[in-house]
Order: sequence, then structure tokens, then C-alpha cells
Amino acid sequence: MVIVLVGVIVAIGYGSVRDLLPRYRMIRISKQLRNDVLALRVTAIEQNREARIKLVESDASWEDPASAQAGSWLLQLGDRALNSRSWDTLPLDAAEDGSDDATSEGTIDIGRDGNREAKGVSLAPWDGLTGPGANNTDAIVFSPKGWVTNPAGDFGSDGYIQLKLVNKIALIDGVDDSVTLRIARSGMVRMVSSLGKEFEADGAGTDAASTDGSS
Repeated sequence: MVIVLVGVIVAIGYGSVRDLLPRYRMIRISKQLRNDVLALRVTAIEQNREARIKLVESDASWEDPASAQAGSWLLQLGDRALNSRSWDTLPLDAAEDGSDDATSEGTIDIGRDGNREAKGVSLAPWDGLTGPGANNTDAIVFSPKGWVTNPAGDFGSDGYIQLKLVNKIALIDGVDDSVTLRIARSGMVRMVSSLGKEFEADGAGTDAASTDGSS
């Protein structure tokens, strides 16, 4: 009976870990992406130059739990306060020799074998972003004042640019478990969970009473 009881407890524990680990990874990556956006905003202000998050890859099959996860983006600083002609992927090194040799800090990949690999977590396709000026397609650009300078058409009817991270493992059980990052014109970021959980140390979401759009 003891062996049977231990077996039942182990089985329950395995099921709980199987369900919780992908959600933990999704929340962790969501918070890291939020921190990337906010840190990039601060960099633009401190360096008095444009900064941008350049979205590189999404998971076209994000609704298929059997497919591999995918998602990548770049964190970059422009060479001007407005209408930058070149972009330096972090860390900042282009000014030293005119070449963007080091890119480790600003190259983010959550796909298989990526530097932030997150098994079962994907970046869903985003709505089209034209970006400000030229050569800023699929980019969110910050001015030296910390404001997002993307054109109005890049923002949804709710006033946000939205990026969505998905727990693909939950889809096996038919559960929509995702976190949407809502980036406001002011540069502030709000995290919202599809499961409606409030923002806690081990959860995701923003209090419904929040009025400033930050998290």
C-alpha cells in the first residue's frame, strides 16, 4: 500500500510539474522581454540616441503544440537622436572601430538552442509594424525622450503595441495560457495574462485597478 501511495504521489507531482514548468518559463521570458523593453528605453534616454527592439522571428505555428518553439529579437541603439542610419546591437561597440562586432547582449533567441531557450514557449506573430522613418519595419523605436515614435497605425485601437508569448504545452489540454505585453506610447509596459491572474511574484498580469499602464 505504501508503494502504491508513493506511486500515486509521484504521478500527481509529475503532472503538476509538467503543467507548471512551461508556464513558469513563459512568465520568466515575458518578464525578461518587458525588462528588455524598459532597459532599452532607459538606454535611449541616457545615450541621447534612438533605440529599438527589432523583432526578428515569430512562431508561425504557435497554435500547434507539436511544433518547436520560436521567437527572437534584437536590442539596438541608433547613431542619431532622429532618423538613425545605422544600428549597433548591444553591447555598444560600433563607436570604437566603426563595426558592430559584439552582439551577444542584444541578440535574444528563445528557440531551440537559443541563448534564452524556453522549451514550449513561443513568440506569436505580431501585427504589422512599419516603424518610424525608413528601415524600421518590425521594430519598436524609442526617442531620446523615452517615447515610442512608431506611427499611429502601429498601435491598436486600445493604444498599445502588443507582443504575445504563448505556453504551447498548455494547448495540448486545450488551455489558452499566454501573456501579452502591451507597450504604450509613453514607453511603459503592461503584462496581461489570458488566465486573468493578477501580477504576483509567481504569476502574471496587471491589477485591473491599474491606471498608469505600467507593471
